[in-house]
Amino acid sequence: MKNLSKRIDELTNFDYNVLVKGACCMLKIKNLTIGDGIPKICVPMCSANEEQLIKEADEIAAKHVDIAEWRMDHYENVFDIKRVVSFAETLKKHLADTLLLCTFRTGREGGNPIAFDDNLYFDMNKALIKSRHLDMIDLELFMDKLRLKELIATAHIYGVHVIMSNHDFHRTPGKEELMTRLITMKRMEADILKIAVMPKNEEDLLTLLEVTQQMKSRVPKQALVTISMGKQGLLSRISGEIFGSSITFATMHGQSAPGQIPYEELQKVLQMIHQNLMSDDI
Repeated sequence: MKNLSKRIDELTNFDYNVLVKGACCMLKIKNLTIGDGIPKICVPMCSANEEQLIKEADEIAAKHVDIAEWRMDHYENVFDIKRVVSFAETLKKHLADTLLLCTFRTGREGGNPIAFDDNLYFDMNKALIKSRHLDMIDLELFMDKLRLKELIATAHIYGVHVIMSNHDFHRTPGKEELMTRLITMKRMEADILKIAVMPKNEEDLLTLLEVTQQMKSRVPKQALVTISMGKQGLLSRISGEIFGSSITFATMHGQSAPGQIPYEELQKVLQMIHQNLMSDDI
């Protein structure tokens, strides 16, 4: 197989503007710089009812978590767009300085398997963006491309940052395919590029880490989120500062994906790695 670095050149037709556009500086959202130093921690909120979600938001705020992800696909009123927008505002107030990421994860990418059509997906995300009751929104790569581009443009007009994501709960695609997906996200002008895959062995984990490192070496300031799920992928959740993944996910009220580490434990490990990387004694 050709050297992966050379393959990046081929995929972008040697046009480095594709990669560096919008990535000339670190992504800063309010007081949080994504991609600088210790990977930022995101804690999902997956409860169905509003009372429990508010309790979770209050706890997340009290612990000064970097990012809270509201998994709207689990919300009991998810089919009511006005209710979703209104409750996003409530959560945002309770989260205080913690950034709010709103995500509707489709069933085909590991979300709550409910009957939810694409029209409602786009209408809901558009309404949330225009409300500005959030800091970031997750949009899945394999939705309609034209509608995605329109939604991303709208998000940028309204000051909402876009995480474009792809999840594979069954396998780890090859290096070339993973790189192709990341570059496609970049071409669509997403702010943060996210890939989550399932490893079947240690080689799959190394595949993801190599792609992460190669992408980061070409575009050092591009915000990336790369995750190898499950126990075999554990290393990917704690080694972002070394390989280039900017955000990692932790559990506080139940996992939203296999392999997530409890928040306090993950925080300690990330701080320990950072301190040793910065130390002159090693």
